[in-house]
Amino acid sequence: MKVVKVRSPFIVEVNQPGQVGSKIELSIYNKGNSIPTILSGVTVSTAGQFTCTAATFATGNTVTISGTLGGTGTITGYTSPKTYYVIATNGTTTFTLSETLGGTAIVTTAGTPTGLTYITQISAFYSLSKSVPSTTQISNSYNVSNYVKEFIDNIRPFTGDEPDVYDNNEWVNFRIKRYWYNGTAYTLLDTTDYVGVNGFTDYSDGRQVPPTTLLTPLLNNSINTYYWSTDNDIQNYNFIVDKLSTSTLSVRFENLTNTNSVTYNLQNGVAGIFNYSIPISIVINAGSNYATGCKVTVSLTPTGGTPVVSFITFAYPTEECKYTPVRCSFVNRYGGWQDIMFFKQQTNTVAVKGTDYKLMPSAISYNTSKGQVKSFNINGTQTIKLNTGFVDENYSELITDLLLSETVLLDAKPVTVKTQGSDLKTSLKDRLINYEIDFEYAYNLINDVV
Repeated sequence: MKVVKVRSPFIVEVNQPGQVGSKIELSIYNKGNSIPTILSGVTVSTAGQFTCTAATFATGNTVTISGTLGGTGTITGYTSPKTYYVIATNGTTTFTLSETLGGTAIVTTAGTPTGLTYITQISAFYSLSKSVPSTTQISNSYNVSNYVKEFIDNIRPFTGDEPDVYDNNEWVNFRIKRYWYNGTAYTLLDTTDYVGVNGFTDYSDGRQVPPTTLLTPLLNNSINTYYWSTDNDIQNYNFIVDKLSTSTLSVRFENLTNTNSVTYNLQNGVAGIFNYSIPISIVINAGSNYATGCKVTVSLTPTGGTPVVSFITFAYPTEECKYTPVRCSFVNRYGGWQDIMFFKQQTNTVAVKGTDYKLMPSAISYNTSKGQVKSFNINGTQTIKLNTGFVDENYSELITDLLLSETVLLDAKPVTVKTQGSDLKTSLKDRLINYEIDFEYAYNLINDVV
């Protein structure tokens, strides 16, 4: 499994000796859909029925047709491109199409159309091609990140008290086929599968080269101390795993003296790629055995292979008796959900704006209870200023990710970060480290959604 952070460029290069051009085929699909497939050997019959070389179909799948219709046979109402729904199929070589899900068959006449491309499934398929710049500069490069990013929609973090998988739109699968062109025909070089997440890389990392790993944490493991509230707060360990049905996925909680521990096995007998959320604070808050801190270890053990291990150390939960802690959830640089608890002083502010108009009186003897000036289209927004309380020096990395995040929530409510910068504090210079961040709720106080 290769995990790509699609907020940064992911460059695919084709550089084959003798090429005069190249292309890549990019297939994108969320979990729950199958990979888009280009159908071949397609012929059309009457009453919306088609035949093709063996593929995989199910009622409710889509077939997107594009191109200029030529050859023989007709498809009434066809315009390029157009997506149809499969309403009947033998599962492999025949399928009947409708313009609506579960609707009536389209009108067709028999023949062998030409000039058309047929792609199955509700997903995306892109074919990108280039000529070489010159005979001495033959390398072609393609940045696919923007195409993939469209299929990721981070909405809110997992908040349950049991391990679970995130919705399919929190991440995406994609496949890249690379071809080189010799002036006559395209030749397939290779096919590679990837997983896309809504993260980013640092400039100092250079070109993005995703490593191959079966277990990929989606949070910052280099931060060795996290704080959370004892007041019913749930924080999670977010990771992506690619497992076989015979692999063992487990999460182990142990106190820092290694005298007490508990282990949970997950997804036994199930294969696939999963974006997992493990509720950490539920287990630790419930046990006095972890009063001195807790180490959480996630491991995947392939059959006959070396275990893949990821771990993080959490601090003891903090009890805040004066202020109401606020949980800030955001999508970090790794493309996963991460939390920061703001424990200390908070300031809430409401800002209101409208448009003032001078009114004409309805009569010469006007009603003096009605003003001469009236405000219209009044609405307001709420801002909040939060303080972390005293934290460790390495929290500067979390604050950086927060300021750079595209998706931020406070206690499950969407906000935008109004703070445009912050000093990254150190214990040498600042002694006790506290961060103060301004947020604005990402909606108007009066519901004006239309």
